[in-house]
Amino acid sequence: MLAAESAPTDADASPPNAPLGLVAVEDFRQGSADDDATVAAAMTYAAGQTYKPALVFANRVYDLTRPLRAFSGLHLMQFPFGDEFQHSQVIKVPEGGLLGFDPHVRSITLENLSCQVRDHLLEPIPRDAAGGAWTDVRVLGGGYNGGAPLLDGAFLRLSFQPTYVNNVTDSVLRIGGSDSWLFTRGPHYVSGVLPANRPFLDLDNLGQSVIGSVYITAQGGYGILLSGKATGLVLDGVLIDATGREDDDATQLAGLQILGGTDITINDLWVFNANVSGGSAGLVTVRGGSEIVFVNPRFPGVNGDTRAADTTSACIDTTVPITVMAPKAVGRAKLITAVREELVTLVGAPEWQVRARP
Repeated sequence: MLAAESAPTDADASPPNAPLGLVAVEDFRQGSADDDATVAAAMTYAAGQTYKPALVFANRVYDLTRPLRAFSGLHLMQFPFGDEFQHSQVIKVPEGGLLGFDPHVRSITLENLSCQVRDHLLEPIPRDAAGGAWTDVRVLGGGYNGGAPLLDGAFLRLSFQPTYVNNVTDSVLRIGGSDSWLFTRGPHYVSGVLPANRPFLDLDNLGQSVIGSVYITAQGGYGILLSGKATGLVLDGVLIDATGREDDDATQLAGLQILGGTDITINDLWVFNANVSGGSAGLVTVRGGSEIVFVNPRFPGVNGDTRAADTTSACIDTTVPITVMAPKAVGRAKLITAVREELVTLVGAPEWQVRARP
């Protein structure tokens, strides 16, 4: 960690590492000051600079009891690799979120943090942007344990790139907005136990955005819900998996559920051991939206020593037109169902069937 020397006494004093563009949070600890006061003092210093330095947490536990006041250009980070196991550092996030919402604040970076989340990572706001939107937020690397949901509200230009999100009890993201990149840099592991009717990613009116190769171990709840009227959403390499899980620990309903949206492209989707309750008409269900294309979706019947509970229902069931290109389903029924067969356009799908259902 950065060495703590004499603490600055006012906003004009420069901590020892300021020339690097880095300021140690511990440089602002006065005597027996608690973590709330120490972090707030560091943020006051950084906010007062024309060019904001990154604030670096030490390799210790920070137990925060109230949300912090954000400012434009805020950058909180640590140097050791943050993970869900909290090997190097822990920030205990207060109820209500680490940062309070201010519609005038933009450009916030949380980098490589290890957080124990009591409920939310950021203060929840309405998803319809009635009170504004979180703008230019970057969550880069790190690990987040607990929380329900971590992010809840409207977001513009969100970059959400955590490596680990574990032990959530409700959706990781419950967001709307646009121009966002989620899980697109490196590996991303998401897990927890949710009620059967709750998605790990609840995306409503999220447009012109990309969801990348997130690995969702969908226990109880299901992987992703897409809804609303936004356009231009891409899913690229999403894995919704319940390998080694059975009964209530596996994915109870369809792994991906689409209720709305326009111009949706789904590339290289993997869904395994979903719909174990039989409560959905398929491993993926489409109930709304338009211009929906699946490219190379994969629905294995076996993975390692685990055989999927449902190998006979449809891989995809739809009530609206869809295009499906080069699907794969080894060890299970190669079947797509629809209210009318002509709703499904199949390309490069030998041995696959499209079947009408009531």
